[in-house]
Amino acid sequence: MARTRILCLAQRLAFVAAMLLAPLTAFADEADAVRERERQDYAMSCQDVKFMPEAIWTGDVNKDGLTDAIVQSASVACDNSFGVDCTALGCPIRIYIQTDDGRMAYIGQVRGFGYEISYRYGIRILEFRIAGNRCQKVNAAKCVMVVRVDGRKLVTLSTE
Repeated sequence: MARTRILCLAQRLAFVAAMLLAPLTAFADEADAVRERERQDYAMSCQDVKFMPEAIWTGDVNKDGLTDAIVQSASVACDNSFGVDCTALGCPIRIYIQTDDGRMAYIGQVRGFGYEISYRYGIRILEFRIAGNRCQKVNAAKCVMVVRVDGRKLVTLSTE
């Protein structure tokens, strides 16, 4: 009888552990899917592709409850060189949105020098640091482009 209780307790603990770890596995799966797609794109011009830990951010960008991803190409090494896609206008920052069937859909990219995710007026926004000549400011070295994700498209709210 005591052995049966211990076995049941062990099964329950295993079940609880599996339920707690399931979201972590899901995050890994989405990041892995995006990493593989990016690796395939880079493989056309690179022999060896490496991703720094900050290369892929995963989280919910459009508040639909699904895990999305943002890739900073400046943190991806192509044949041991970082920033091979970067120009004076910045580096590509690519956005992927998870669809209802679990696939990661590429929705676009912004060429810039980094980004931040925040909330403004109750909506999640992405603030990209972009080159000043892409802004309405006179003689600006850099400016900020504020966008939100609407469905499967990026909507520019402002350039500041």
